[in-house]
Amino acid sequence: MRDLIFACFWVVLFPAAFLSAHIGVLLWIWVSLAVPNLLLYDLLADFPFNKVVAGLTILSICFHPKNFKLYFDKITALYITFLLVGVVSQWMSFANFTLGDELFQKVIKEFVLFICIIGVMNTRHRLHMVVVIFCIAIGLEVAFETAAYVATGGGHRVVGNVSFGDNNGLALVALMIVPLSIYVAKYSGDPRMQKAFKFFTFGCVAGVVITFSRGGFIGLVAILAVMFWRSDKKFLFFALAAVVLVAGLILVPAAWFERIDSIKDADSSLSFLGRVIAWKVSVLVALDRPFYGSGFHGIQSHAVWDIYFPLSGTFGGIDTSGIDTPPRAAHSIFFEVLGDLGFLGLFIYLTILATLLLTCRSIAKRCKSIASLGWAWNLARQLEISLIGFIVAGSALSEAYFEGFWVLAAVISALDHLTRKEQAALIKDTPAYLGVAT
Repeated sequence: MRDLIFACFWVVLFPAAFLSAHIGVLLWIWVSLAVPNLLLYDLLADFPFNKVVAGLTILSICFHPKNFKLYFDKITALYITFLLVGVVSQWMSFANFTLGDELFQKVIKEFVLFICIIGVMNTRHRLHMVVVIFCIAIGLEVAFETAAYVATGGGHRVVGNVSFGDNNGLALVALMIVPLSIYVAKYSGDPRMQKAFKFFTFGCVAGVVITFSRGGFIGLVAILAVMFWRSDKKFLFFALAAVVLVAGLILVPAAWFERIDSIKDADSSLSFLGRVIAWKVSVLVALDRPFYGSGFHGIQSHAVWDIYFPLSGTFGGIDTSGIDTPPRAAHSIFFEVLGDLGFLGLFIYLTILATLLLTCRSIAKRCKSIASLGWAWNLARQLEISLIGFIVAGSALSEAYFEGFWVLAAVISALDHLTRKEQAALIKDTPAYLGVAT
């Protein structure tokens, strides 16, 4: 019955994606992040919703080219360069890894979605809808896990899914939507939507906590610290945080505190040392192949691991020679890219991160004194906080190619382009003797 009801919705949604490219882009983001197949059975469980929606969206753009207004900026240029390094890396990889091939195809698809977002979602309303869909697609999973945790009295344990990864991955994505849900709550026209997203924000914070993720906890502290520093109502923020903290101390089980307290013993835990070995292997690969690395997810294959693991024992100052471990993920966005794409790929990736943060800062600075662009000022600041959460929590996770990150990169690029156009129009339409605040 669930599959039948779901199929009836798509009878309407598929034609809508073809008739309107911006609806197609929104659906594409939703099916990519929410992965509806996980909730379905029988034939629909394997139905390629992602590919069909992507195909219909691209066809819509081809049949209605006037609605597609592509531009070229520094973010797009960096992304193309990063993608080219990935192509060379996969071509020069040690062997044909199934896992690497799947990730490579995913990276290509993410770039196509990026292009569609910046070319189609070129108005305030459309960008707002991208942020709403982004929050809902991720937030539904967070809400489900939080509800299950509460319903079982803390007995439920978050295991994640194929879209976000394990409990640490879910903590990361929950972090990313905390500041964005605050933006949606403030600028949604419907009061019910505003109240829903205010409640949603607290649910996301709770979602980070119930994952028992140490990286997620550190990321949560980081974004809350930034929010507190920027808040004009610091006392109210502090009082609200205190209430949440007291409630957390009462409701969170002792196992959570034991898990978080283990951060201080990380340097002696086998889990942490296993990550150190993966970082060492990533560095050794990059030193040997600085311009293209081992290929996507290369160090997770025996073809690469068996070559560099024996060299990692005393390399880097931390002795791990007595530990034997099979191929494993890097558990860091930085070491992940380093091992996959070499020093060149990491340099471009770091440049992308820095450019996105600086672009958010630039948008906020340009729009702060322009009343009609107050929404853009707020969105840019919240996007910056979301990126900070991704970077901090991602430092301990292999999520460098997470689709949600590249969606936000496209939103930042589109927001920058749109606000520059609107600012230029304001300057053009303002009489010279009045001027305009810039």
